[in-house]
Amino acid sequence: MLHSLRTALLLVMTVGASACGGNVVVDGAGGAGGTPCVPADGCSQCADNASCSACNRQLHPSGVPLYDTLVTCVLCGDCYSTCMAPSSVCPSPPATTNACDTGTHTNAACSACQTCATQGSCQPATLTCQNDPDCLALVLALAKCPSM
Repeated sequence: MLHSLRTALLLVMTVGASACGGNVVVDGAGGAGGTPCVPADGCSQCADNASCSACNRQLHPSGVPLYDTLVTCVLCGDCYSTCMAPSSVCPSPPATTNACDTGTHTNAACSACQTCATQGSCQPATLTCQNDPDCLALVLALAKCPSM
């Protein structure tokens, strides 16, 4: 189960859904061709990443704080430079550079950094999210959102 969480998290973070960590306005709209993007339909009709992320955050509310903690640990802490953390999510770089953060800006390096982080200093946040059904459901749902 930890491997599947890590894989889904890597996908979500690599394609940019993590950039919505705590900074998305839920408007309940955004589906293709006027089709609603709402939790009632499982957020399956969302046309873009932002509306899909917002919808899924609304669908899995108790998982949001745990997911945000995990994203903050990985993206704003351990992998800030390598994964080029957006300022909308991480207002400032960490005080110290984590050993996982190589500074190489490629998807492969970002994925490797995230794996390192979820097995290292972010492992408690990873395990907490993995063991919470709503957090795990949120991570898996965000992995299915359109990439941008």
